Amino acid sequence: MSLSDLASIGALVGGVGVLASLIYLALQVRQAERNQRAAVNQGLLSRYIDIYQTLVEPPLADLFYRGVSGREDLTDDEVLRLTHLVSKLALHAMDAYLQRQAHLIDDLTFQAAIRPVRILFCYPAYRALWPLTRQAVPREFGEFFEREILSVPLRDASPLADQYRANLAALGRPVRA
Repeated sequence: MSLSDLASIGALVGGVGVLASLIYLALQVRQAERNQRAAVNQGLLSRYIDIYQTLVEPPLADLFYRGVSGREDLTDDEVLRLTHLVSKLALHAMDAYLQRQAHLIDDLTFQAAIRPVRILFCYPAYRALWPLTRQAVPREFGEFFEREILSVPLRDASPLADQYRANLAALGRPVRA
């Protein structure tokens, strides 16, 4: 075996080593992308859970319910606080929108992030606050929000306890007042 033959074998072994390294690198990049997407998905959903937790704890819980029930006797301070809540939810939706545009989240995660915002904006009090928030978001997202979120029909502001009792009755459960 000549020196030239040994050099050819060495080049072949080196090429196989480079190919194996590239395959390993591709697998690592793919795994890193999956991990990044999982972290983004988790962060997005965790933020919404934090917002929801804030809504059910005093002192915002009562104000949140009064907005859902369509109460009109809100003070300027309460309207301002609800406007901040609407802004927070709109920015949450905008973040989900931008992450989907950048292909960082899948459609299932996007829908999970947007659906609660859609539900809240079915209530007249929250929809009435949108024009105050609209000024703070980019035009493209504002158009998306109005097309996809505000296109959902308004709900009646019936008391939640009445809805709960009706749901129990629909399940065949006895309803006690």
